[in-house]
Amino acid sequence: ARASLAAEPSRAPHFCSGCPHSSSTKLPEGSLAGGGIGCHTMALLMPEREVRLLGAMGSEGAHWIGLAPYTEARHLFQNLGDGTYFHSGRLAVRACVEAGSTLTFKLLWNGVVAMTGGQHAVGAKSLAVVVRDLLSDGVVRVVAMSDDREVAALAAYEPRLQVVERRGWDAAMRDLRELAGVSVMIWDELCANEKQRLERRGVRARPSARIVINEDVCEGCGDCGVKSSCVSLRPVVGALG
Repeated sequence: ARASLAAEPSRAPHFCSGCPHSSSTKLPEGSLAGGGIGCHTMALLMPEREVRLLGAMGSEGAHWIGLAPYTEARHLFQNLGDGTYFHSGRLAVRACVEAGSTLTFKLLWNGVVAMTGGQHAVGAKSLAVVVRDLLSDGVVRVVAMSDDREVAALAAYEPRLQVVERRGWDAAMRDLRELAGVSVMIWDELCANEKQRLERRGVRARPSARIVINEDVCEGCGDCGVKSSCVSLRPVVGALG
Protein backbone atom coordinates (compact mmCIF):
# COMPACT_ATOMS: atom_id res chain seq x y z
CA ALA A 1 0.00 0.00 0.00
CA ARG A 2 1.20 3.50 -0.76
CA ALA A 3 2.07 5.66 2.20
CA SER A 4 -0.13 8.71 2.53
CA LEU A 5 1.50 12.13 2.66
CA ALA A 6 1.19 14.21 5.79
CA ALA A 7 -1.21 17.12 5.66
CA GLU A 8 0.25 20.53 4.87
CA PRO A 9 0.73 22.92 7.79
CA SER A 10 -2.43 24.85 8.61
CA ARG A 11 -0.55 28.16 8.73
CA ALA A 12 2.79 29.64 7.75
CA PRO A 13 5.59 29.87 10.34
CA HIS A 14 5.24 32.94 12.51
CA PHE A 15 6.89 34.72 15.42
CA CYS A 16 6.16 33.26 18.85
CA SER A 17 3.59 35.01 21.01
CA GLY A 18 5.28 38.03 22.58
CA CYS A 19 8.31 37.90 20.28
CA PRO A 20 10.06 41.28 20.02
CA HIS A 21 10.46 40.70 16.27
CA SER A 22 6.69 41.19 15.96
CA SER A 23 7.25 44.88 16.68
CA SER A 24 10.88 45.51 15.75
CA THR A 25 10.54 44.38 12.11
CA LYS A 26 7.63 46.71 11.32
CA LEU A 27 8.38 49.47 8.82
CA PRO A 28 7.06 52.93 7.97
CA GLU A 29 5.07 53.03 4.76
CA GLY A 30 7.27 53.27 1.70
CA SER A 31 10.32 51.61 3.27
CA LEU A 32 12.17 48.45 2.24
CA ALA A 33 13.89 45.86 4.42
CA GLY A 34 16.63 43.28 4.04
CA GLY A 35 16.49 39.87 5.67
CA GLY A 36 19.09 37.44 6.89
CA ILE A 37 19.58 34.45 9.14
CA GLY A 38 17.64 34.33 12.40
CA CYS A 39 14.08 34.28 13.68
CA HIS A 40 13.46 37.56 11.85
CA THR A 41 13.72 35.60 8.56
CA MET A 42 10.03 34.77 9.03
CA ALA A 43 9.28 38.41 8.16
CA LEU A 44 9.82 37.24 4.58
CA LEU A 45 6.44 35.50 4.86
CA MET A 46 4.71 38.74 5.88
CA PRO A 47 4.20 40.95 2.80
CA GLU A 48 3.57 44.06 4.90
CA ARG A 49 7.12 43.86 6.32
CA GLU A 50 8.51 44.55 2.81
CA VAL A 51 11.53 42.24 3.17
CA ARG A 52 12.92 42.12 -0.38
CA LEU A 53 16.50 40.92 0.05
CA LEU A 54 18.02 37.91 1.78
CA GLY A 55 21.69 37.26 2.44
CA ALA A 56 23.81 34.62 4.11
CA MET A 57 24.67 34.82 7.80
CA GLY A 58 27.15 37.61 8.37
CA SER A 59 26.49 39.33 5.05
CA GLU A 60 23.35 41.14 6.18
CA GLY A 61 23.33 44.57 4.58
CA ALA A 62 26.44 43.93 2.47
CA HIS A 63 24.34 43.17 -0.61
CA TRP A 64 23.10 46.77 -0.48
CA ILE A 65 26.63 47.99 -1.25
CA GLY A 66 26.33 46.64 -4.78
CA LEU A 67 22.58 47.02 -5.28
CA ALA A 68 22.00 50.57 -4.07
CA PRO A 69 23.54 52.39 -7.09
CA TYR A 70 21.16 50.53 -9.43
CA THR A 71 17.88 51.11 -7.61
CA GLU A 72 15.58 54.07 -7.14
CA ALA A 73 15.43 53.41 -3.39
CA ARG A 74 18.00 55.46 -1.52
CA HIS A 75 17.66 53.68 1.83
CA LEU A 76 17.25 50.18 3.26
CA PHE A 77 16.35 48.87 6.71
CA GLN A 78 18.40 45.76 7.41
CA ASN A 79 17.21 43.31 10.10
CA LEU A 80 19.97 41.77 12.20
CA GLY A 81 19.95 39.61 15.34
CA ASP A 82 22.42 40.01 18.18
CA GLY A 83 23.63 36.41 17.80
CA THR A 84 24.53 37.06 14.16
CA TYR A 85 26.07 40.40 15.06
CA PHE A 86 28.52 38.78 17.48
CA HIS A 87 29.18 35.90 15.08
CA SER A 88 30.04 37.92 11.98
CA GLY A 89 27.45 40.65 11.47
CA ARG A 90 29.67 43.42 12.80
CA LEU A 91 31.91 42.90 9.79
CA ALA A 92 28.97 43.62 7.48
CA VAL A 93 28.21 46.83 9.37
CA ARG A 94 31.82 47.93 9.01
CA ALA A 95 31.85 47.01 5.31
CA CYS A 96 28.79 49.20 4.69
CA VAL A 97 30.43 52.09 6.54
CA GLU A 98 33.61 51.80 4.48
CA ALA A 99 31.58 51.61 1.25
CA GLY A 100 29.69 54.80 2.09
CA SER A 101 26.31 53.05 1.92
CA THR A 102 23.09 54.53 3.26
CA LEU A 103 21.07 52.07 5.32
CA THR A 104 19.84 51.44 8.84
CA PHE A 105 20.63 48.19 10.64
CA LYS A 106 17.81 47.17 12.96
CA LEU A 107 19.64 45.18 15.61
CA LEU A 108 17.41 43.07 17.84
CA TRP A 109 19.02 42.67 21.24
CA ASN A 110 17.09 39.74 22.72
CA GLY A 111 19.78 38.18 24.88
CA VAL A 112 19.87 34.67 23.41
CA VAL A 113 20.27 32.80 20.12
CA ALA A 114 16.54 32.15 19.97
CA MET A 115 16.51 30.38 16.61
CA THR A 116 18.47 27.39 17.89
CA GLY A 117 17.08 27.01 21.40
CA GLY A 118 18.07 29.97 23.52
CA GLN A 119 21.84 29.60 23.86
CA HIS A 120 23.92 32.60 24.88
CA ALA A 121 25.77 34.18 21.98
CA VAL A 122 29.49 33.44 21.91
CA GLY A 123 31.47 36.63 22.38
CA ALA A 124 28.50 38.64 23.62
CA LYS A 125 29.20 42.05 25.15
CA SER A 126 27.07 44.45 27.15
CA LEU A 127 24.73 46.69 25.20
CA ALA A 128 26.64 49.84 26.11
CA VAL A 129 29.88 48.32 24.83
CA VAL A 130 28.16 47.37 21.56
CA VAL A 131 26.97 50.96 21.14
CA ARG A 132 30.54 52.20 21.66
CA ASP A 133 31.82 49.65 19.14
CA LEU A 134 29.30 50.76 16.53
CA LEU A 135 30.14 54.42 16.95
CA SER A 136 33.86 53.68 16.79
CA ASP A 137 33.23 51.75 13.54
CA GLY A 138 31.84 54.89 11.91
CA VAL A 139 28.09 54.53 12.38
CA VAL A 140 26.65 58.04 12.15
CA ARG A 141 23.83 57.55 14.66
CA VAL A 142 22.49 54.92 17.04
CA VAL A 143 18.89 54.88 18.32
CA ALA A 144 18.19 52.47 21.18
CA MET A 145 14.80 51.41 22.49
CA SER A 146 16.15 50.34 25.87
CA ASP A 147 15.99 50.96 29.61
CA ASP A 148 19.62 49.90 30.10
CA ARG A 149 21.18 52.30 32.63
CA GLU A 150 24.64 52.19 31.06
CA VAL A 151 23.18 53.09 27.67
CA ALA A 152 21.25 55.99 29.22
CA ALA A 153 24.42 57.23 30.91
CA LEU A 154 26.29 57.05 27.60
CA ALA A 155 23.53 58.98 25.81
CA ALA A 156 23.91 61.82 28.33
CA TYR A 157 27.23 62.86 26.76
CA GLU A 158 27.24 61.11 23.37
CA PRO A 159 25.23 63.17 20.84
CA ARG A 160 25.24 60.37 18.25
CA LEU A 161 23.21 58.13 20.59
CA GLN A 162 19.50 58.60 21.22
CA VAL A 163 17.39 56.56 23.64
CA VAL A 164 13.70 56.32 22.76
CA GLU A 165 10.63 54.70 24.24
CA ARG A 166 8.61 52.10 22.35
CA ARG A 167 6.16 54.72 21.10
CA GLY A 168 9.03 56.73 19.61
CA TRP A 169 10.34 53.86 17.47
CA ASP A 170 8.32 54.71 14.35
CA ALA A 171 9.30 58.39 14.40
CA ALA A 172 12.95 57.40 14.81
CA MET A 173 12.71 55.10 11.76
CA ARG A 174 11.30 57.95 9.68
CA ASP A 175 14.13 60.24 10.78
CA LEU A 176 16.91 57.74 10.11
CA ARG A 177 15.74 56.81 6.62
CA GLU A 178 16.43 60.43 5.63
CA LEU A 179 19.94 60.34 7.07
CA ALA A 180 22.93 59.65 4.82
CA GLY A 181 25.36 56.96 5.94
CA VAL A 182 25.04 53.88 8.12
CA SER A 183 22.83 54.13 11.19
CA VAL A 184 21.73 51.52 13.72
CA MET A 185 18.51 51.00 15.65
CA ILE A 186 18.62 48.69 18.67
CA TRP A 187 15.47 47.03 20.01
CA ASP A 188 16.30 45.80 23.51
CA GLU A 189 13.79 43.15 24.60
CA LEU A 190 14.29 39.63 25.85
CA CYS A 191 13.17 36.67 23.70
CA ALA A 192 9.61 35.68 24.68
CA ASN A 193 10.47 31.98 25.02
CA GLU A 194 13.47 32.81 27.18
CA LYS A 195 11.23 34.92 29.42
CA GLN A 196 8.97 31.91 29.95
CA ARG A 197 11.94 29.62 30.67
CA LEU A 198 13.26 32.00 33.30
CA GLU A 199 9.79 32.41 34.82
CA ARG A 200 9.29 28.64 35.09
CA ARG A 201 12.66 28.29 36.83
CA GLY A 202 11.82 31.08 39.27
CA VAL A 203 14.70 33.21 38.02
CA ARG A 204 12.42 35.92 36.65
CA ALA A 205 9.23 37.22 38.22
CA ARG A 206 6.03 36.40 36.38
CA PRO A 207 4.14 39.40 34.95
CA SER A 208 1.71 41.01 37.36
CA ALA A 209 -0.58 42.39 34.64
CA ARG A 210 -2.09 40.79 31.56
CA ILE A 211 -4.17 42.06 28.64
CA VAL A 212 -7.70 40.68 28.52
CA ILE A 213 -10.07 41.08 25.57
CA ASN A 214 -13.67 41.16 26.78
CA GLU A 215 -15.55 38.72 24.56
CA ASP A 216 -18.88 40.34 25.48
CA VAL A 217 -17.97 43.66 23.85
CA CYS A 218 -15.51 42.51 21.16
CA GLU A 219 -16.81 43.30 17.66
CA GLY A 220 -14.35 41.02 15.89
CA CYS A 221 -12.71 43.85 13.94
CA GLY A 222 -9.32 42.11 14.05
CA ASP A 223 -7.40 45.28 14.96
CA CYS A 224 -5.76 43.56 17.96
CA GLY A 225 -4.28 40.95 15.63
CA VAL A 226 -2.99 43.57 13.21
CA LYS A 227 -1.40 45.63 15.98
CA SER A 228 0.18 42.73 17.89
CA SER A 229 0.89 40.13 15.17
CA CYS A 230 0.26 37.62 17.96
CA VAL A 231 -0.57 34.02 17.05
CA SER A 232 -2.15 33.40 20.46
CA LEU A 233 -5.20 35.45 19.52
CA ARG A 234 -8.06 33.18 18.50
CA PRO A 235 -11.61 34.05 17.44
CA VAL A 236 -14.33 32.87 19.78
CA VAL A 237 -17.84 32.06 18.61
CA GLY A 238 -20.36 33.82 20.85
CA ALA A 239 -24.12 34.16 20.99
CA LEU A 240 -24.04 37.03 18.48
CA GLY A 241 -21.55 35.40 16.12
